[in-house]
Amino acid sequence: PADCERLMAAAIEKFGRIDSLIANAGIGLYGGIMDYTNERLNEMMETNLQGTIWSVRAAVPFLKKNGGDVLIICSISGYRSKRNQAVYAATKHAQVGLAIGLDDELREDGIRVSVIAPAATDTNFAVGGGRELSDSVRSGYLQASDIAYAVETVLQQPRRMRTTLWQMISMSQGIV
Repeated sequence: PADCERLMAAAIEKFGRIDSLIANAGIGLYGGIMDYTNERLNEMMETNLQGTIWSVRAAVPFLKKNGGDVLIICSISGYRSKRNQAVYAATKHAQVGLAIGLDDELREDGIRVSVIAPAATDTNFAVGGGRELSDSVRSGYLQASDIAYAVETVLQQPRRMRTTLWQMISMSQGIV
């Protein structure tokens, strides 16, 4: 929590205000429930959920001043878990629950809360945590620029509207 508060203070010092928070930190461990140590699973749970909560808590007082946006970059796994993704999906499902509640709570303050939930994306995310760089299917994954497009679109929409969920799946992937 203290790191997130220092980050917001630094942003205010540099820019004078905060218009949006994009919570995008995460750890992905893909494997069975017994495949990782308690410490590794706890690290993932703390990063994915608590990291999101502490970031939002640090930003909300500043966002209330002018309205703004909270975007949580989640995962399609928050809606559709698969084999060897149960714990990861649980952390992402928790982010979805957080966003739904925050949307209801913060909307009156002019703060929009959105979830962007991409399927597999061609990055190094989770490499060494159950994914390999040599995966032949990576060529069909979403690109980081696809997620950036969604973020930009959500942030630029008129203030009279909000996007609460944007699920993203590449054309080459089936239902995930």
